[in-house]
Amino acid sequence: MHIHNGETFFIKYDVPRCEWKNQQFLFDRIRASAASIRIPEIYAVFGADRLYLIMEFIQTDHIASDTQRARAISDFVSIEVPPDIAPGPVGGGRIHMRIFWDDEISDVDYPSIQDLEGHLNRVSIPKL
Repeated sequence: MHIHNGETFFIKYDVPRCEWKNQQFLFDRIRASAASIRIPEIYAVFGADRLYLIMEFIQTDHIASDTQRARAISDFVSIEVPPDIAPGPVGGGRIHMRIFWDDEISDVDYPSIQDLEGHLNRVSIPKL
């Protein structure tokens, strides 16, 4: 958290480009809906491969109730993704998840959910 001229904001550093694009996508979708989720607005982005994001600081002063958390999850999973987006970061790129072993980045581009599911099913079935 940083304060400048009375404004409170948050600076996140060492951010991959795909994370910035995903956050902006979610912010735009949530703002256009009646969702209960708060996504910080990004004020500025700079850097080359790894970025700095200057964004809204969202103060939380309480822990959400079970009902509030359930609504937030419901709102989050109801966000519609355009049909032409492949699995992975918004705007393209490979999936970043811990299931992808050493560097946490998929070695494969998946054109569809079916391709991703098929691949994960093949590699996760133990060979007897």
